[in-house]
Amino acid sequence: MAAYAEGFGILRDANIGKEQLEMDAETSPLRDPEHYQYDLNLRDISEVWRRGSVIASWLLDLTATSLVEDERLENFSGRVSDQVKAVDNQSRY
Repeated sequence: MAAYAEGFGILRDANIGKEQLEMDAETSPLRDPEHYQYDLNLRDISEVWRRGSVIASWLLDLTATSLVEDERLENFSGRVSDQVKAVDNQSRY
């Protein structure tokens, strides 16, 4: 899940070149901001990955569903429970 979160975080911030950032002593200015002006729809990307891959992923299903419900994930706390529901494999067949 951390890999998905990291990847979606990178995609989410791919338009940082369009933002006017405050200058401070700890942050280096963005070199070539015109190269970082992508407006990516994370909800659509998650659906393409979910439907366009030969590898099924329950975690990606959860991610895609969450993005449909809250595109900016503003209600996401950043914490994930370590408890997983047991799935009855017999019910799939």
